[in-house]
Amino acid sequence: MSGTTALVAPAADTVADDGDEDIGEARHEAARQRWRLLAEALKRGAATTHEGAADSCMGVSFGLVRCLSTPENGWFVYSAQGFEVLVCHVTEAVSPKALAGFNNTGNVRVWSSEEVLTHYCLRQGPALFAGRRVLELGGGMTCLAGLMVAKAAAPAHVHLTDGNQAAMANVKRIVAQNELRTDVACSVLRWHEAGHLRPAALYDLILCADCLFFDDARPALADAISLLLRPGGSALVMAPARGGTFNLFVQEVARKGLRYSIAKRYDDAVWASHEALMHAAQHGGPFYNEDLHFPLLLLLTKPS
Repeated sequence: MSGTTALVAPAADTVADDGDEDIGEARHEAARQRWRLLAEALKRGAATTHEGAADSCMGVSFGLVRCLSTPENGWFVYSAQGFEVLVCHVTEAVSPKALAGFNNTGNVRVWSSEEVLTHYCLRQGPALFAGRRVLELGGGMTCLAGLMVAKAAAPAHVHLTDGNQAAMANVKRIVAQNELRTDVACSVLRWHEAGHLRPAALYDLILCADCLFFDDARPALADAISLLLRPGGSALVMAPARGGTFNLFVQEVARKGLRYSIAKRYDDAVWASHEALMHAAQHGGPFYNEDLHFPLLLLLTKPS
């Protein structure tokens, strides 16, 4: 590890690569898993029924956020730690064109990293977020972590972003349906264009979940965090190791001069769910792979 952050995790472990051959195979498996889900979304299209949507609204779930359908088609209640938000899922057919160009997989499903980041942010609560300016990058169709922070943690301002216009149109609908006691902005932001963004002030905290998958996106994401974080500010990035892609991103942020630490056992409830999922998978339960599914926590700080 290199450097420190203002955020303290219970136990920090550096994640190392195990060799080029293992990394390549893990990354291929990660690609197969993710694009299989996208193929399912393409086949499902507009034929998804309201009754079946709640079962598929989240990927591998750690059981930390509940997702329940509502009487109104396309809307769901997401609840965690006593807080609830209404969320609208994109119900129209997903086309190959809509998925082309950059990582749009977050617009098909809420991934486990977003679920865990939501849980972690709620655990930190106002002690971390009160009065702070918060930005979520690559939040997909829900920006669930940033949305819950706006609902429960008393920030001064929350800015929800993704690179997909349809996703952000959906997030705007979500924000309009929730009683949020803070100033919330929603906008399309592609990371390589972050230098053109002119916020009223830089951000105290940046949130990002499972955005390290594509090779050509990692340098742009590191740039965006470095540009938009105020000196002394912190970023919480959650993503699986996924065949070495996590460590490759760590190298990118280190080149930007950001201080970092990596935590694996950062929350008791997350770790307990991880162990239960591993046990179930080893005894014939649903597929679960630590490298593909378990989100590590990368804590970043921009030097003052």
